Amino acid sequence: MSTRTIVLIVLGACALGSFGLVEVLQEVIESNNRESPRRPAATTAAPAAPARSLVLPSSAAGYTRQTGSAAQAVVDDMLEGMGPLAQAATPKAGLYAKGGEEFIFLGFTGTDLAKTGVPASANATTTLVEGMFAGMGLTGQTTHPPGPLGGQVRCGKASSDGAAVQVCAWTDPSTAGLLMSPQIAVEELAAATVGLRAEAER
Repeated sequence: MSTRTIVLIVLGACALGSFGLVEVLQEVIESNNRESPRRPAATTAAPAAPARSLVLPSSAAGYTRQTGSAAQAVVDDMLEGMGPLAQAATPKAGLYAKGGEEFIFLGFTGTDLAKTGVPASANATTTLVEGMFAGMGLTGQTTHPPGPLGGQVRCGKASSDGAAVQVCAWTDPSTAGLLMSPQIAVEELAAATVGLRAEAER
């Protein structure tokens, strides 16, 4: 399967932008609020962790970022098709390869997602991943160790016209990253997610 198949699946998930990214994120937030019981406010608030930023590393977990025109065309097609999400949130995006294995990386920060109009009080990064997982119709979802940076790592499988793509994502209070590959097994992709995150988060 080519990386362009991955792009089509991602764009299918991001088609939610066509009827309003902000509205979709708000709906997930409101649903979470309805399902989570409200707790009394604490008398002393814990200090918030410093917000983290993201960079596109040249390599991570044995994979190298592809910088040729063909790789850039794949990334550009994906970002263009994502429409309002890519335009407002300006995600980090890159194609990585090792031998015959490839994955596409999409990275977001809460600061960038705030540009879409999502309330600052919302856990925008987790909300975004939940919305994209739902949009892709992921099956067989699993959780994996997140590594020293904490947060969560989840994986699942998306499909389009009978072709399967493994998807893994990390989320923490200020960043989120998704890795998508048709060739890499879930356990290996989860490990690559942790490895790339270690190089990308600042």
